[in-house]
Amino acid sequence: MNAERALRDALAAAFAADGFTMIVEDAVSRPWASATFSGRRHELTAQLSGLSGLAAPALIAGLGERQFDLKNHVLIDIAVTDSVFEDGMLRLTLEALTVVAD
Repeated sequence: MNAERALRDALAAAFAADGFTMIVEDAVSRPWASATFSGRRHELTAQLSGLSGLAAPALIAGLGERQFDLKNHVLIDIAVTDSVFEDGMLRLTLEALTVVAD
């Protein structure tokens, strides 16, 4: 499974467990490497439904602390770079870094 698909699936599963539905509107993934690791940088724009206006800030604030199960990859970093809550829908732009699991 590629890293982008693994990240999408892990995010969707985690949000579904919290009672939210995620729809990815756009996703871009590009190669990334350091001296010891190889992986991919991701930028996703997604919509989450099923949130209240009070739940949205808590979800955003806690996203970096959550654990996500990515098949054959490890999520190193994830951050919300933009968010808009409107009419019961939260639109998020996320940036993430995944590396290949050994």
